[in-house]
This record gives sequence, C-alpha cells and structure tokens, in this order.
Amino acid sequence: MLNLRKRECSHEDLFPTGNGWLGRYADLALADQTGLQIVAETFTIPRSLSADKAIAVSFSSSTLSSYAFQTDPQYPAGRESQVGLFSANNSSMFPAGSLLDTISRDGIDALRSADEIAKAIDGYSSTVAYPSGNSLADAFKVVVEIVSGVPEANLLYLLLSDFDTHAQQADRHRSLLSEFGDAVKAFYDDLSVHGLADNVVMMQWSEFGRRPEENGSAGTDHGAASSIFVIGNPVTGGLYGDEPSLAPGALDPVGNPRFTLDFRSVYATVLDRWLNFDSRLVLGGEFPALDFLA
Repeated sequence: MLNLRKRECSHEDLFPTGNGWLGRYADLALADQTGLQIVAETFTIPRSLSADKAIAVSFSSSTLSSYAFQTDPQYPAGRESQVGLFSANNSSMFPAGSLLDTISRDGIDALRSADEIAKAIDGYSSTVAYPSGNSLADAFKVVVEIVSGVPEANLLYLLLSDFDTHAQQADRHRSLLSEFGDAVKAFYDDLSVHGLADNVVMMQWSEFGRRPEENGSAGTDHGAASSIFVIGNPVTGGLYGDEPSLAPGALDPVGNPRFTLDFRSVYATVLDRWLNFDSRLVLGGEFPALDFLA
C-alpha cells in the first residue's frame, strides 16, 4: 500500500484479530480530519486498514467510473435535485453517536469523496506512458490522479494478487515481478512529473513467504519468513537484516528459513520517521527503528 502524508505504501495486519496497524494509526491520527484521507483500491477494506473510527474509501480501479452518486441515466436533468435532496436529508441533526448520525455523516463523506476523486481524475494529465495490460500499473495511475488533486490523501492501498503459485512457479513468479517492477517504475516517473516523488514512500509486503525446498510440481509451498520492499526518494537504499541461511540445519522444524529482522521494526520505522507518529501507541511496544528512513 501507499501512504502519503509525507506519504507512504502499506502492510498486512499486525494482530490475528482486531484492527490492523494502519487502522490503529488512522484512528489515532486521521479520524478527526476532514477530506479524503484513506483509499483502498480493493473490493473490500484490507485488514491492515481495519479501524474503529477512521473511514477508508474502497473501490476497484476497473470500476472507478461507477464510484459516484448513482441516479437514473434516463433522466440526467434530475440528478442535481436528487443529489441536493440526499445532501439535505443527510445534513439533518441527529443525536450524537446514534446510528442515524453515523449513517448521515458517512453518506455525506461518501458523496464528498466521490466528488473529490472525480475532480482529481478530470484534472489529471501526464506525459508518462503506463504499461498496458498491467493491473497494478492501472491502480498506480489512479493513485497519482488522486494525490495530484487531493493534497490531504494520506494512506493509499493497492493489491497485486496471483502470487499463490505452487506449480511451475519460476515463469509465473518472474512474470509477476516484472509486472510489479514495470508498474512501480511508471508510478515513480509519474510522481516525478507531478513534483511528488519526494512526498511518497511505497511499502510492499506479502501475507506469506515461501519455503526454499522445491515441491513435486516445480514450485514451492507457503512459508513464514519473507521480504519487504520500501521504495522512494526518502529511502536510504540497501539490504537490512542478515540473509537467512538455507542450510538444512538452519531451517525451522517445518522447513522455513528463520527470519533475521522483526517486521514490527519496519512498521515502527515508518510510523516514527515518516508519519511522525509514536509507534508505541500503534504497536503496543517499542521496536528498534532501522536506518532506511532518516
């Protein structure tokens, strides 16, 4: 995912139940702010953004054109009056904290965010050519459209699926990594065109890793340890953490490589040094920061 406050890209949930780490951050830092703060280009809100108070806008980039207040297209002249009636009904005063109060506020927020996204997309232009047939690149383009027109956009979450390969993995994995790399390159170039490259940090993760031993289908099975990419102008490049040993005696009892870096230190670094927020309030403990962000 991405966050853009000083802006960033995201991770999966920290705890097996309850809210995600970004949802916890959003509840504490963003819930009382106005405007389009959180966007997830997914069909459902990801667990990492699960929150009690903060509201994320969720849509698929392929269905973005339908993210709007829907009125009868056969009667376009009636749209303005219908939008006005909706706004008036949802602007009524209801008891604070009541269900009607929550529904009315959410309705107004949804209408406002749809308008903000539509205006941002209409005002977007770029000389960057995004790779065709690349769903992640399409999603990244929407991110630039939003952040170039909606300055308060803070957290943006994208998804690249189909990594759950167990057979004939080499070609598929190579293709997916190429898709990822091409999409990130176009996104970075577009951020640069719009003068935003210094304001965005991308953070990539997967909910599962891979075991090193090949299975009987020229693939590998789910594992525990994995890697994280953090990308952007503000990032000090390099490898952080020791390379795990693949020696048979160094693996855990079920064949996983043993991780050498606690992923919560990555979260803590992003929270403390990029979002300027006390990571202890989100993570429930103190984890040493890393040097990939100043």
